[in-house]
Amino acid sequence: MVRTELSPITCVYSSETGMWGNVIQYDPCDIKDLPDFSTLLVGHALYCLFGYETLEEEMEGYMPRDGILEFDLDTLSLTVMKGLPDNIGVCRRIIKTGDGGVGLVTLSYPTLQMWHRKVSSSHHVATWEPFKTVDLCHVLGLQGHERWVRRENIMGYDEDGNQIFICLDSCLFIVQLESMQFKRHSYQMFERVDLSFCHPFRSFYVAGTAIAGGCNGYEMIQDS
Repeated sequence: MVRTELSPITCVYSSETGMWGNVIQYDPCDIKDLPDFSTLLVGHALYCLFGYETLEEEMEGYMPRDGILEFDLDTLSLTVMKGLPDNIGVCRRIIKTGDGGVGLVTLSYPTLQMWHRKVSSSHHVATWEPFKTVDLCHVLGLQGHERWVRRENIMGYDEDGNQIFICLDSCLFIVQLESMQFKRHSYQMFERVDLSFCHPFRSFYVAGTAIAGGCNGYEMIQDS
């Protein structure tokens, strides 16, 4: 049996100098998969969720546990944080907490649960504690046959709006995590195409300019 250990590495690119910095590598930590290909900026650090397991755990058929890669942009250091201890929830996503800390949201239909990472001031030991648990059937107003869900997935997270994208069978829900207000989008394409991620897109423009001719160019707006 051949087992390959993956080492997380990172490298910073400067748009000012147009150059890459030194490669920063973390010792092998038995990365198994990357369920969340996106990163989340919290404070001055980037975070990425991954799954890991030891060789013994793999041979025994255990599910990979969660870990979180943390890249500190101030110290340019790469570390690994432990995730939830018992693989709580079928789907998981890194989120920002109300106090600006690192959190997790887990989905095991119909239960949606939010967690925050608490560090003991005396012993400096980090633990995960739940701070909100909701029933999606109640929040989304699901009735009758809608309550029988065959597929569930957290497909994305909008950090600016603090809202997640949840796929339940062929329906996409955008849920605001503080107010629990939601928007519902029914797309039959979810039944035919195996989609895994939603990436929020926000457009912007420089004040004083306007797009002309679609993507072919722009024109200046003249002040009168």
